[in-house]
Amino acid sequence: MKIIIVMEENLNLSKRLFGFITIFLITSLLLNCSNFKNISENERVTFYTLKKDPKIRNGNSVKYKLIYGTTKSSDLNENFEEILMQNGFKKTNYDAPKSNKIITFVDSLENGRSNYETACRKVYRNIIVYKNAGKIEKVVKICTSCYANQVITKDDESSLYMVFADYDYLEELFKNK
Repeated sequence: MKIIIVMEENLNLSKRLFGFITIFLITSLLLNCSNFKNISENERVTFYTLKKDPKIRNGNSVKYKLIYGTTKSSDLNENFEEILMQNGFKKTNYDAPKSNKIITFVDSLENGRSNYETACRKVYRNIIVYKNAGKIEKVVKICTSCYANQVITKDDESSLYMVFADYDYLEELFKNK
């Protein structure tokens, strides 16, 4: 009788231990997967940084709209990246871990507007271009100094809900490679 009771207790302990280990492994796997952005072969993300702040007075020029103003969905065409580089932006190559951190962070943010406005002039110094199969899917313009952003897709213009700490974090990530 004692042997059967001991065997049943060992079996119950084994079941509980197996359940605990299973839950631990699944949780660990899910946490690791959620921290890594897997970019498909057809998707490409390119980072652009404004070389220097130009002094532009013409509010209707392409350069003005790219750097200080609003970019429209209709502006996204096959020449968009070329236009960026012609108007003071340069491609910025980050190492893979930093690039993944930026992409994962930006992709984790929800669309929405922050409940504050700043008095400074927006200068979109950082632009992220998402392409899929050679076509631009999304552009994210970010001004970390006045806490503003714009998201442009082929169908919509919106912004990401970000707080001051989000902009500060991105500013650190955008600093040199």
